[in-house]
Amino acid sequence: MPDAILSQGAGYGIIIGFGALFALAMWWLSIQLARFRNEVQGSEMFMTAKHSVKTGLVASAVVSSWTIAATLLTSSTWCYQYGVSGAYFYGAGATVQIFIFAVAAIELKRRAPAAHTFLELARIRYGTAGHIVFIVYSTIYAIINCVNILVGGSAVFTALTGMSVIAGVWLLPVGVVIYTLTGGIKATILTDYSHTVIIYAMVLAGLFIVYTNSSLLGSPDIVYERLRAAAKIAPVAGNEGGEYLTMASQDGVLLGVVFWCAVFGTTIDVQLFQKAITADPASTLPGYMIGGLSWFSIPFCLATTFGLAARAMQGMPEMHTITATDISQGLAMPYAAQALMGTGGAVFVLLM
Repeated sequence: MPDAILSQGAGYGIIIGFGALFALAMWWLSIQLARFRNEVQGSEMFMTAKHSVKTGLVASAVVSSWTIAATLLTSSTWCYQYGVSGAYFYGAGATVQIFIFAVAAIELKRRAPAAHTFLELARIRYGTAGHIVFIVYSTIYAIINCVNILVGGSAVFTALTGMSVIAGVWLLPVGVVIYTLTGGIKATILTDYSHTVIIYAMVLAGLFIVYTNSSLLGSPDIVYERLRAAAKIAPVAGNEGGEYLTMASQDGVLLGVVFWCAVFGTTIDVQLFQKAITADPASTLPGYMIGGLSWFSIPFCLATTFGLAARAMQGMPEMHTITATDISQGLAMPYAAQALMGTGGAVFVLLM
């Protein structure tokens, strides 16, 4: 691993500082909503936001909820490994899960519009045994999701700042816990909105830097030529002609199939169901449809920007040589951003 481009203090400062910023902002906003909109934090407001969340916030909640560490890291690493097919099949496979879940969310709103949690619905529909089964599977799924987010995020902080992985795992959720306790589900949805705005701004910034402004790449033509050359040096097994710029990819298709089969995981995703419960009934369908379509652009655009850039820059002195360990940790995007934008690129990735 190369020397960290940022200090450990920068890593701790970003985690603690932005955690505190969101916690304080949501605490202040909760006070204002209670004062001017009568959104007092009773149990109903805390758990369900009184089933009043409209289309825009539902869509941003879907985007933010589905933008886990793998969305940012794995999609770019797949594109680095398999070319454009990796970006497409990652995004398409995970988007299918959102659309399938939208059907479940609509049925939940149609059959039990006053439900507080989907586990409550499971107990009524399937009895005590079914209720316990759902609790067990939902807990396991939530643990897996949390591990994905915390370990993936901490690995990036460690790679770019040298800070402790264990410290990152413990510090990353602190701000989230604080603003959730103070503002309930509404605070998490409003934070989702701000997260989504920041991520899209950074995705677009990265896109323009790589394809128009970078001194290392700077144009689609250069990226194209370097990818064609990379296919001769390190051809992709299973891709047509070993190329990175082809959709004819055996491994890419297989990875997409794995994602499509993983769609059943959404049937026990507590956070997706809880945000569906908060939605206004008329906003559920458009919210999830818009959210699903909008989410696709994040992994696809990031992957075809930084995943392809990481492959195109292999061999340049500015670019870290990606190892098998880096691939397993999903570090293609962080190292590409670091090479293209220096210290600013490192901060860019850590904020995302």
